Amino acid sequence: MLVGRVLRPCVRHRDSTPVSDGCPGPARRRVPWPGFGPATQNLTTLAIFYSKFDARTPHPWSAMLPPTLTHLVFTGDFGELGVRAIATRMPPALEVLLLTGNQLGNKGTVAIVAALPPTLTKLDISNNDFGYRGAAAIATKLPSLPLLAELSLVGDIGNKVTELELAISPIYNQGVAALAPNLPTSLTTLSLSVARITTAGVVALASALPLSLLTLDLARNNLGDAGVMAIAKHMPPRLTHLNLSSTGMGDAGAKTLAASPLRSVPLLDLGGNMIGPGARAIAAWMPPSLQELSLWLNNITETVKTTLREAWGTREQEVSL
Repeated sequence: MLVGRVLRPCVRHRDSTPVSDGCPGPARRRVPWPGFGPATQNLTTLAIFYSKFDARTPHPWSAMLPPTLTHLVFTGDFGELGVRAIATRMPPALEVLLLTGNQLGNKGTVAIVAALPPTLTKLDISNNDFGYRGAAAIATKLPSLPLLAELSLVGDIGNKVTELELAISPIYNQGVAALAPNLPTSLTTLSLSVARITTAGVVALASALPLSLLTLDLARNNLGDAGVMAIAKHMPPRLTHLNLSSTGMGDAGAKTLAASPLRSVPLLDLGGNMIGPGARAIAAWMPPSLQELSLWLNNITETVKTTLREAWGTREQEVSL
């Protein structure tokens, strides 16, 4: 392992012979610092802690990383340019990447995430001050990281973000689970339609929905009644637009939704589901604030449709059945 902030760092090689030099690991020997010469061509671990590089100028060896690296650790002001240089030389078999507190921002985060290899098992990019673009890049990348078991984004998505659009981005349940605890408290719009989320993903998301949320779009994800119930249980009080079309909702989900604190929503889309007699609960619930309601392509009988139209009354927009 090559470690910064020491005069004679440890270097771990795949083919070196163990020596008693105090370095951790079964195979180690000392080399001068810095440099990636012939002595480091089989390097597997590189760790540099709190080395205050100029964030405006990448360190010269950041673009000369040995391809044999499996563990890479940088902490402390490495900056966007430094991490973009690393991205151009990303080791193909990297397993662990720790980049805590490096002022990466959105651009640096997007660059490094795009270069992550499928061998990665642990990623920590906490406290790098990136916003929703960086978070979106991470979430979209997750499906191509099948071995990733640990992901930390603590303290990253800024509290000034108001819109997070990940529609038609297949982030799966793993991506939602990573994003949920990091949703900013200022968020007003969250769009995750066609994101290949299932019940497990929306359950993780529901309890993390910020109270500031006004628009929630989860259309065309296989949430089922259980997923809809989770949303209903944690319904943001100021929600004005809820799209749960084509989510696999049945009567149980519709009844739970009607009994939720969904009192001021003007737009509600429940089309393309499997709601039948449960639509009566929607008819009994309709608040005066509801101005647009879609229940197209459900299993609603003509009798129940009549009940819905009567409950809808003379509102300006017609109910879509």
